[in-house]
Amino acid sequence: MVMKAIGENKIHWYGISSDTHSAHTFAALYPEAVRKFVLDGRPFLPLMRNMALSVSGVGRSDFAYTTTDNQPDSIVDAELALEAFFITCNSAKAACSSKGASTSAQQLKARFKVIDQKLESTPFASPGFQAIDWSVFHLFLLTAVIDSSAFFPILADFLTELE
Repeated sequence: MVMKAIGENKIHWYGISSDTHSAHTFAALYPEAVRKFVLDGRPFLPLMRNMALSVSGVGRSDFAYTTTDNQPDSIVDAELALEAFFITCNSAKAACSSKGASTSAQQLKARFKVIDQKLESTPFASPGFQAIDWSVFHLFLLTAVIDSSAFFPILADFLTELE
């Protein structure tokens, strides 16, 4: 609306750090409204293959918002971090609230995939809190894999609650 008020019909965008992701999302949604973008970093989100942030009008895809050859390394690293969660949780026995009846990291991963798929169509409702949909879940996953020492125990509790 501001652009129209000043007689502009295309945007100029200077995106730094995580704002790079916002710029890519905007360009995907409104390519006709883009004049020039200056971006100083690669997208911060998403880091995991097939875990693209669900933005209205932008579907999931492998390597969404990829802008450099380095992006796939970040995706692989994030996937390895998530794999480390399953292995760590399985090894932790009762100390990991997500372990449940699982006897292997592969079983934990399978349960995770069920939660992930369910959240794509049905948000998790908790009285007094915002509904947790696929996008919110993946934003939390991003935090968990970046700071695993602090967030793996919280991720375990979170997955248990979602299940």
